Amino acid sequence: MKKLTKFQSAIFTLGGLMLIAGAVAYFFSHSLIVQIVYALGAMGYVFMQWLQRYEGDDLTLQRLRKLQVISGVLILVSAALMVANDHVYEIFAMYKIDVYNYWVICLFMGVFMQLYTILRMDKELQKKLNNRS
Repeated sequence: MKKLTKFQSAIFTLGGLMLIAGAVAYFFSHSLIVQIVYALGAMGYVFMQWLQRYEGDDLTLQRLRKLQVISGVLILVSAALMVANDHVYEIFAMYKIDVYNYWVICLFMGVFMQLYTILRMDKELQKKLNNRS
């Protein structure tokens, strides 16, 4: 895996913290500030994660990396649906499309895929290191 610089790692960590803070705070307050915090955190976390490329030839790690990219897209979609939940809902309701709280479903799917890929990638990378030794 390609290593991030210290600045990119800081953005990655801060984005993850903002993502969690925004998701938790949304259940207490549906303010625009909370949604902006969540969206900025999602963008920081996902875009920095996308910079971590896998440059090897192991098919398992390539597949897991693709799943990680898909889960990042789901997290970004959840940010868009969170904003649409409060501010664009009238437009969707006009066309009989219900988007109410679907952002939570996208977030759970994205987080579940993130956890799976992170744990599996770690295991596969450890296996590769042990085979080299």
